[in-house]
Formats: sequence, C-alpha cells, structure tokens
Amino acid sequence: MYEVLLIDNEPMIREGLKHIIDWNEYGFSICCDAIDGRDGLQKIRTHQPDLALVDIRMPGLSGIEMIQQAIQEGYQTKFIILSGYSSFSYAQQLIKLGITSYLLKPIDEEELINLLIGIKQTFEKERNINHQLKQYKQLSEEQTWHMLLEGKMIGKATSDLPAHIRNHTNYQLVMMLKRDLSNNAISPSFFNEITNPNVKLLSDSNRWFFLFMDFQEDEIIRYLQKLFIKLKNQPNVYLSHDFQALDLLPEAIHQMEQLQQLAFVYGNKTFILQKQLENKGWIELDIDTLIEPILKALEFQDIALLQSQWKTLIRYFQAQAMDQTVIQAELVDFFIQLNRAIKHAYPDVTVMDKNEVIESIYRSSNLQAIIERIELKLWHIAKHMDGFLLNADNNMDKIIHYIHHYYNQEINLKVLANLFNYNSSYLGKKFKKHTGYYFHTYLDQVRIEQAKQLLQTKEYKVYEISERIGYSNMDYFYKKFKKYVGMSPKTYQKKYKLQENDAFNTQKCCEGIEK
Repeated sequence: MYEVLLIDNEPMIREGLKHIIDWNEYGFSICCDAIDGRDGLQKIRTHQPDLALVDIRMPGLSGIEMIQQAIQEGYQTKFIILSGYSSFSYAQQLIKLGITSYLLKPIDEEELINLLIGIKQTFEKERNINHQLKQYKQLSEEQTWHMLLEGKMIGKATSDLPAHIRNHTNYQLVMMLKRDLSNNAISPSFFNEITNPNVKLLSDSNRWFFLFMDFQEDEIIRYLQKLFIKLKNQPNVYLSHDFQALDLLPEAIHQMEQLQQLAFVYGNKTFILQKQLENKGWIELDIDTLIEPILKALEFQDIALLQSQWKTLIRYFQAQAMDQTVIQAELVDFFIQLNRAIKHAYPDVTVMDKNEVIESIYRSSNLQAIIERIELKLWHIAKHMDGFLLNADNNMDKIIHYIHHYYNQEINLKVLANLFNYNSSYLGKKFKKHTGYYFHTYLDQVRIEQAKQLLQTKEYKVYEISERIGYSNMDYFYKKFKKYVGMSPKTYQKKYKLQENDAFNTQKCCEGIEK
C-alpha cells in the first residue's frame, strides 16, 4: 500500500476525502491528515508519505510554499493539488515544481481515481527501476551511457566510464531529434567526422546527443555549424546548461525536453538554448486586443501594421513558454474571434470556417508557419471586403467612413493625416469644407449619437458608455453630452424612459378603446 497524507484547513474537506473512495481498492491507504501547510510539512517529515493531497490556499503556509519547502528538503513525496478555482498563474508555478496533478473542488470521484491509477503506475515503474538498478554490479561503458541517458543510474555508475571522460570539470549536452536529421539523407560517414576526443556521440531510439567536455558555448555552436554545413536542412539543436558532474546528465536531458516546446514558437531557428527559456518573462497581454488592429490592417492593406501584430503575438507566446497544445488551442480561439470580427464588419464576406482554421493550425510545424498560412487566407479575404476604404474615389468619404467605424479609439487629425497621406493642417481645412464641421465637432457628434443609442438600451452605466465611445474622462463626456443634447446623460436616459412608458401606455389605452 502507498501511504497518503491529506492536507486541507477545512475539516469537512479532509473527512470527505477519507470517504470519497475506497482508497485500499486502488492500492493506497491514508496514513494521517494535516490542518494547514505547516502541519502538513511536519507530517511529511515524520511520515514521509508516498502521496499528499494539498489544498493550494491555506493560512500561514500555502500549498505551493509547503511543496517548495518539502522539495528543497529532499522528500520524494508526490503531490496532487486541490483548488477551489482554476488559475493559470498557479498552474505555471506548479509546472515549474514538476507537478502536473491538479483537481478542482468539489472533487470529482472519477478524476481522483484516474489520477491515483496513473500515480500508482508511476510508483510501480520507479520501484521496478530501483529493483533493477540494485541488480547491476558491473556495467560496461555503453551500458552506463544508456543508463545515464534514461536516468537509471546508481551513485557509482559513472565510475565505470573512462577517466578521460570522468575527469572533466565542465560538460554541456546537445540534443537533436533523429526525425529532423532523417530528412537530410545523411551518409554513414557523417558522424565519423566527430574526431575530437572531448566530444562524445550518444543516442537513444529517437534522439542524438553530443556531450561536449570543457567547451565554451560559442565553441559548441561553431563546431556544430561546421559539422552541419553539408546538410540540406538545418535541424533544430537544443543546448543544455553546462554542468559539472556526469550524474547531472539526466537533468540536462530534461532541460532540453522543455526546450523542445520552444521549437514550436521559435520557428526554424537552428540553435535553441536553455537560457532562452529562462529569460522569458510573463507578458501581460489580452491577445484579443490584437483583433481590431489586424482588421484595420486588412482594411487598409497595411502590411507593416499586420506584421507588427504578428510580432506581438509571437513574442507573447515565446514569453509564456506554454506547451504546444495550449498554444494551438489559444490560436484556434483567437482566429475564430478574428473571423467573427471580420464578419461583423463585413457581413457579405466569406470568412474561414472553423475546420479551415483548425487545419491551418494543427498541420503547421511551428507558430511562424501557422501565421504564414493564416495570413495568406486573410489577404484573400481582404480582397473580398466591400473595399470602400480602398476603392472610394473621394478620400474624404474614406475618412468619414473610418471615423464612424473607429470613433471609440484615439482619433485626431494627425492620426488620420498619417493614414491617408495628408498634412494635418491641410486635412483640417479640407474636412471642414467637405462636411461643414470642424473635425473635433464632427467626431463629438458621432460619439454623442452613439452615447444616446447606448443610453436608450439601459444596459450600461454612464461611465461605461463614456469609455465605450472614446472618452476616457467622464466629466469631459458630461460636458460634451450636455453641449450637444442640452441635458445630462442621466436626464436624457430618464426622459427617454418616460417617453417610452408614455408610448406604451398610449398603446394600451388604444387597445382598450378598440375592444
């Protein structure tokens, strides 16, 4: 039986977990429970359980802090996190701690059972490995390398390696996927060119590894560039941190497995370094905010504007270091939202259907390839937009169309002059002549008309309407509204409601007379 510790500051939750399933049936037994993080850490020290179910939010020492401390102290307990709500920031912290088991409250019995089955399989696999390792007394060099690559090693395993490999002070591992090299029709003699005694070639079923001993990182890159010069297609090359002992080789492999995620967001970049993963910081961005500028780029066929939005999107995903499947799911949602925005602005345009979006995303090898495929489709769609902005003979008609479409953004004569290639002073005079209004007066009137429509719906508060029509300062909005309508927004809303009620009552009265 594998021992389980329950850690939650709510007694009802702890008791519920004890009885939610028959733990013994799945190979587990509850050894004890704890009332908070500090108590839980002490129970881990005392009982050293195989598994702990931990509430993420507890007074004093949180679940994450407790897990960090337990890991730092070297305990091998595995953890299932319990939380009352889903949080991406918490999930990121847990991934950094190597924890992927996460349950939302209230606990679903089936989800818990599935997790326990998987964890039990992991325990049994680790137990079998430990049992096998004890049986190894003498290992050949190749067996030792094989064990090192798979992370199956005992403390003295590296002593079976030659001294000229063991006695270096600095190591760095390079990994390449065999499938990347298979496209190059490599000759059998390719690896024979590796003659440097301080470079060891290793492999498993799917990967090639180069172990560099006492090399600087720039020397490694130059060495590989020279080696790959004859290859038709450059493979993705993953470089670990340097490390000082061979028993850290499995950790270096784990680093590079994480780097494989970056291959998706970095496109065809040849060398992907561990420090690139570490340098990525969180970027606060709601990617849906890119939809409007992308739509504008399509309307104006502004390639530079579109490219700048793609760069922002790529930087966002590079910074998050997300799993490829998470990125693909976010992209599907993003491009479907973009489709809707195009359809809303141009109802007669045929946009990409959902299956077309999904196919473009899941059949592309990396993020850059996805964007290139989607961009081609978007430019095709742009050609079938109503074309008013591009085809209107009169630039002033284009400008007025733009104002009515983007009135809620920061618009001024300078912005319009840059968009439509005018001098801002000249544009102001031309606009006045064409419309009979100064630009700011015209913009105010468009915004106020929109405000009146929104006030009539009664769905928004006044400050919300102010922001939605492009006024960040509510007092300024009040002054403008009173100037053009003759009353405050609140008074207008009440007056409209009274008129609506009078009309309703009149209708009812007429219906009564007819009867």
